[in-house]
Amino acid sequence: MAYIEGGKAPGASFGQVGCTDPTPPKQDRRIMILHRLFFAEASPQWEDLGIAFIRGEQEEAAKTLGRMYLISRDQFREVVLQENGYRRMDAEVEMDLERTVREGRSEMPEGLYGTLLYLGQEDEHPIFTFTASWNENQAPLNRPGPKYLRVIIRGLKETFGLSTPGVIEYLRDVPGVQGALPEEELARIAGGAGV
Repeated sequence: MAYIEGGKAPGASFGQVGCTDPTPPKQDRRIMILHRLFFAEASPQWEDLGIAFIRGEQEEAAKTLGRMYLISRDQFREVVLQENGYRRMDAEVEMDLERTVREGRSEMPEGLYGTLLYLGQEDEHPIFTFTASWNENQAPLNRPGPKYLRVIIRGLKETFGLSTPGVIEYLRDVPGVQGALPEEELARIAGGAGV
């Protein structure tokens, strides 16, 4: 909730400014995203190690587990700005959500998470997310650090009820984890990320 309310996420190196309107989400639900998950780049926020992205192209075989939050469009815009390094919520950055719905995606002029994706709708609310404008074969994959993984694993356990073995099964073959993070280390991190 750091991007909404402001403050520091557990394990993060620095805090977020939060949204102009810090009203908590009206609800949250789990979602299956048909875009492949991968870890890449190096974030100073997360131990200078990899962070999560999804491919821009939909793949029926991809099953990325996520949590969606019902927030306002203004809040979504400000969350995207914060994820792209903006500290001022009045930044003049074009973000055309109507075009994103029509075309399934749109690009912002710059930013690590500069691609907006439309994932469909639920209960008459559009579902949006954001990711990089490139895929894992166009940027260096990078293993996520323990602090970042704990946040993700806690979310998987809370939202989907995954056990520690279930988390390991889900994450071990994800690009950026596969071959870069020994399964024993992943098991240690997953076991220590209780709910």
